[in-house]
Amino acid sequence: MENNQIKELGNKLVELRKNKGMTQTELAEEMFITHQAISQWENGLTIPDLGSLLKLCEIFNITLNDLFYLSLALGVSKNKKKLKKKYIKCLMTM
Repeated sequence: MENNQIKELGNKLVELRKNKGMTQTELAEEMFITHQAISQWENGLTIPDLGSLLKLCEIFNITLNDLFYLSLALGVSKNKKKLKKKYIKCLMTM
């Protein structure tokens, strides 16, 4: 993943967590990890591993595709071709 994609994913995680009314600590406890790990993901310093991504999707009741598609859509214009290209590229790097 590119740096901007990592930051967009982090922004989406913040949005999902806040929409669910959770703190970083509460989310971390539900995932059996540290709140520092959540902070690093949300700040775009690291990315969750696949198991953590799947757990996040379970907690937020979304699919993995939804998570990546929605995070890519945050900073992208309405140009659908550009969005589709970024989405496909992101999926190919997983």
